[in-house]
Amino acid sequence: MTEAHFNSKVNEERGVGMVTECEKMNVSHEIWMMIMKIYNENLRTFSISLKELGLNPTHFEVLHVIFRRGTVDQKTIASTLNLTQGNITHCIHHLEKLELITIEKSWKTKHVSLTEKGKQQLDQLIPAQHEMMEHTLRGLNCTQKQQLRDLLISFENTCKSSV
Repeated sequence: MTEAHFNSKVNEERGVGMVTECEKMNVSHEIWMMIMKIYNENLRTFSISLKELGLNPTHFEVLHVIFRRGTVDQKTIASTLNLTQGNITHCIHHLEKLELITIEKSWKTKHVSLTEKGKQQLDQLIPAQHEMMEHTLRGLNCTQKQQLRDLLISFENTCKSSV
């Protein structure tokens, strides 16, 4: 059923502009399912390229936080990415083994920074990720992308306030 056909059917039954709670829920469910599908497809594609380098999406996110902030402590990375201390510790050790980061311990705080190898890795990964994102959004013009971004910011804020 097309959207126009659905809207005309709704208009015939109840009058113009009236949408039931059930219909709102169906649209909400449809939006949620589309977001999840797009996310999962892109994550799967990006994960394949990361796996070739011995990385996963969480490793990439950690590297990206360090890249953006410079030297950063382990707790800040964990809170920024909403990871547990156990998860971040495991991730940090893996990245250190790959020689992508260095860890300097200052009393009880672990400060993490990128190595030259880590910077080079991100210099390759970030453009590849941007290219993938551009490919995903290729059907939208600049105005539509800005509108989508604004809607997603609003959606993100709603999600944060409901937790």
